[in-house]
Amino acid sequence: MERTTALVIGAGFGGLAAALRLRARGYDVTVIDRQDQAGGRAAVHRRAGYTFDAGPTIITAPFLIDELFDLFGRRSEDYVTLRSLEPWYRIRFDDGRHLDYSGDMETMLDEIRRFEPRDVDGYRRMLQLTEKIYKVGFEQLGDQPFHRLSTMTRLIPALGRLRSDRSVYRQTAHFIRHPLLRQALSFHPLLVGGNPFTTTSIYSLIHYLERTGGVHFAMGGTAALVEGLVRLLDEQGVSWRLGETVETILTEGPPGGGRRARAAGVRLANGETLRADLVVANADAPFVYRNLVPAEHRRKWSNPRIDSRKYSMGLFVLYFGATRTYPHLAHHEILLGPRYRGLINDIFERQHLAEDMSLYLHAPTRTDPSLAPPGCESMYALVPVPNLQADIDWSVTGPELRDRLVERLSQTVCPDLERHIVEDFYVTPENFRGDLLSHFGAGFSVQPVLTQSAWFRFHNRSEELRDLYLVGAGTHPGAGVPGVLTSAKVLDRLLDEEEHGRPRRRSTVPVSQGSSATESGTFERPAAARAPLSEQSAATIMAQRAKTFNFAARLLPREVRDEVAILYRFCRTVDDLADELPDPREGRRWLDQVYADLGSGHSDLPPVADFLELARRRDVPREYARELVRGLRSDLGTVRFATVDDLVRYCYQVASTVGVMMCRLLRTTAPDAVLYAIDLGIAMQLTNIARDVREDLAEGRIYLPASWVSPSVVERGVAGDAAASADTYGAVERLLTLAEDYYRSADIGIELLPPAARWAILTASRSYEAIGHGIRATGPGYWRKRVYTSTQLKVWESLRSAGKLSLRALTTNLGIRAARSRRHREQLHRPLVALPSASLWRHDSPLRRPAMSDPIGSSAR
Repeated sequence: MERTTALVIGAGFGGLAAALRLRARGYDVTVIDRQDQAGGRAAVHRRAGYTFDAGPTIITAPFLIDELFDLFGRRSEDYVTLRSLEPWYRIRFDDGRHLDYSGDMETMLDEIRRFEPRDVDGYRRMLQLTEKIYKVGFEQLGDQPFHRLSTMTRLIPALGRLRSDRSVYRQTAHFIRHPLLRQALSFHPLLVGGNPFTTTSIYSLIHYLERTGGVHFAMGGTAALVEGLVRLLDEQGVSWRLGETVETILTEGPPGGGRRARAAGVRLANGETLRADLVVANADAPFVYRNLVPAEHRRKWSNPRIDSRKYSMGLFVLYFGATRTYPHLAHHEILLGPRYRGLINDIFERQHLAEDMSLYLHAPTRTDPSLAPPGCESMYALVPVPNLQADIDWSVTGPELRDRLVERLSQTVCPDLERHIVEDFYVTPENFRGDLLSHFGAGFSVQPVLTQSAWFRFHNRSEELRDLYLVGAGTHPGAGVPGVLTSAKVLDRLLDEEEHGRPRRRSTVPVSQGSSATESGTFERPAAARAPLSEQSAATIMAQRAKTFNFAARLLPREVRDEVAILYRFCRTVDDLADELPDPREGRRWLDQVYADLGSGHSDLPPVADFLELARRRDVPREYARELVRGLRSDLGTVRFATVDDLVRYCYQVASTVGVMMCRLLRTTAPDAVLYAIDLGIAMQLTNIARDVREDLAEGRIYLPASWVSPSVVERGVAGDAAASADTYGAVERLLTLAEDYYRSADIGIELLPPAARWAILTASRSYEAIGHGIRATGPGYWRKRVYTSTQLKVWESLRSAGKLSLRALTTNLGIRAARSRRHREQLHRPLVALPSASLWRHDSPLRRPAMSDPIGSSAR
C-alpha cells in the first residue's frame, strides 16, 4: 500500500532534514516536539539583549544545507547567511602558547613550523591519509544504509587499508612528533562525543571535511539556520505540533515472533492519537527504544543491552554575557589544561570529575556583534564532564563548577570577568537527560568507537518495528551537524530502496513560476524530480534519480561528470514532463514549449537553458534533443506497438539520441562510436521496457509488440491469469534476448571511446544488463516486485569491467589477440545493421527521415 503520511518525532537538525526530505518525496508531514521551539540541541536562549546558541556552533559541510534547499528549487543564501571563519579555532595550551588552527594552508603550515619544523611534512602526509578516509568514510559510505551486516563485512578490506583499528590520537601520533601538536590535531572526536584515544581513526575524516568545506558561522547564531529551515518547511506546507510530548509509538500487528508489527502513529501525553503511514524518530535512539516502543515489540534492544553501550561524555555549559568586550579572542577558543590523556581518561573511563579542566569558549560576537548589546559580549563556555553514569550530585557540583570556570576564564582569556559577567546560567548532564531526553545525560548519544559505528550503531531503519525510522546523533553516520543531516539522507536512500516497484508518488506542492502553471495556477509536480523547473543542482538530481547512471558517472573525469549531469537533468526533466503530470494535455503543452526552445536555442527553463549552453560549448546537435522530446511526447497517449520495428524505432528516439549526445560529452572522435552508442541506447531502453511492464500498463502503455503478444493477453497476464502470464513472460524473454544482442554489439564499440570513458560506459552497460538477468532469474510474475541492481552488484560489475578492460589492454600491448581478433576488427565497422529496422537510420541522419520529420503536434501513433 502506498504511504502518504509521515510523523517526525523531534525537531532537531536530523528531524528538520528528515521532514524536508519526506515532504520532497510527496509525504504529508507533521513534526512533533516537546519543546516550544524547533532546533532540539540547536535551540536558542535570549535574555536581556543577549542571544545564546544552546548547542552546536560550528557549521561545516555547508553543501549538506544547500541540498535541503535544492530539494525545492530554493537557494540557502536567501534563508540564512553563513560567514566563513578565520582562524577556525585558536587552541591555547596550558604553558601559554597557542596555535591558530587555520583554513589557509600556508598559515597552518607556518603555525606547525613554529612548534616543530619536521612536523610540516608529517602534517602533509596525514592530510593525504585523511583525504582517503574522507572519500571512503564520508563521500561513499556516509549516506549509505547499514541495516545489513553484509554491508559492513564488505567494508573490512577498506577499513583495514585505512587502518581503522587505530585511534584518532594514534594515527595523529604516527605522523606528528610534537606532543602539543598531537593534542591540537587529535581533538576532533570530542566534537562528536568521542574519546580521541579510543575513537576509530575513521573519524579523522572530520579534519578533511573542514578542509573541504571550511568552518562557518550562521549570522544571527545557529538558531538562524534553524529558523531558515523552519521557514522552508512552512512554505512547503509541513504541519507543526510544538510543545507536545509523544507518550508512545502506536503499533499494528502481532507482538513478538513472526512478522514484525508496524509503527502506525503516536499517542501524545494528552491522550490524542495521530495516525501515519511512516514514523521517523529524531529523539535520542536509546530513549526511543526504552520509552516509546512498547516492550512487547522489542526483541533486540532490551534495556540491559541499551545500557551496555558506551556513551559519550556529558557537558557542562555556562552561558553568560559580559558588559565589556574581549577583542583579542577568536570566535572559537579551545583552552587545554595541563593534562590531555589523563583528563580524558578521567572523563570517559574513570567517570571522575577532576580538579583541572579543558574547555571550549564560544565568542560569537567576534563575528556577529548583534548577538549582544553594544559594547558587550555574548559567550558560552563548555566543559566536557562525565555523564550520569558517574556518581556526581550536580545540584551541589553545578554551582561549584560554575565558580571554578569563571575563575579560570578570568585568569586566562577574559580578565576581570567576575566583575563584568551578567545574565549567566548553566546546564549540566541532568538537563540533557531531563530536557533533551538523552540517555545518561550524554551530550552526543553513543560513543563513535569502531564497535559502535556503521552496522554496530542504532540502525536508521528500526529492527523492531516496520515503518519506524531513526535519524540523529545515535544513528549512522553519527553526531555533529554534518552527521545528523546525513542521517536524513540515509532515510532517503532507505525509502528509495523500499519503494522499488511502487508507483512514483506525486507531490501537490505549487510550482513557483506562475507563468508556467495551468489555468488553476498550480499543477502536481513529481516529488522525486524536485520540480522539473527548479534550479536544483544537476549533480544532485542525477545522484537522487539515476542510481546506476550516477554510479557509473563517478568513474568519469570530474569535468565530464559535471557535463553529463547537466545532460541527465535535461533528459530527466522532459521525461518527467511526459510521465509525471496528471493531465496529459499539460504534459504536451510543456513538451511543445521545450521543443520550441530547443529549436530557437533559448529558454527560460533552467534545465533546458543549461543544456543549450552545454550544447553550444560541446557542439551537441540540438536536433537529437528534439528527437528525444518527440519520442517522449508519444508516451502521452495510449501506446501500442504493432511490430518490433516500431518498438526499436521508439527506443532510438527516447534512448539512443541520449547516447549520441553523450558521445560529444565523452570527447569521442571515432565516427563509428555513434553507431555503437545507438546500439547501447536501444539495449538499455529494451531492458527498461522489460522491467516496467506492470508500471507502464497502469499508465495505459504496452510496449511489447502485438506481433509477439496481444495487449489483452498482457493485461490479463499482469493481473494474474496463469496462461496469459506465461505468454507475457515469453514475450519479455524475447525482448531480453533482443536487448542482449544489442548489448553485445555495443560492447564492441567500447574500444572506440577515449580510455578515460571506457570503464564508466562498460560499467553502466553491465549494470543495466544485470536487470535482465534478474528478470530471468525471477521468472514469470517478476513484475510483482520491481527488479533493480543493488549497489553491491554495481560494484561487482564495475570490478568485472575494470578487469575486462585491463585484459584487453594487455593483449593489445602484447600483440597476442586471440582468433577472434579478425572478426572483432571487422565488427568494429559493422554495428548491428542486421537487426530489425536498424538499417533505417544507421548510415544516414535520422533527422532527415520522412517518418520522423512530421510536426511535434501530430500523433505518433
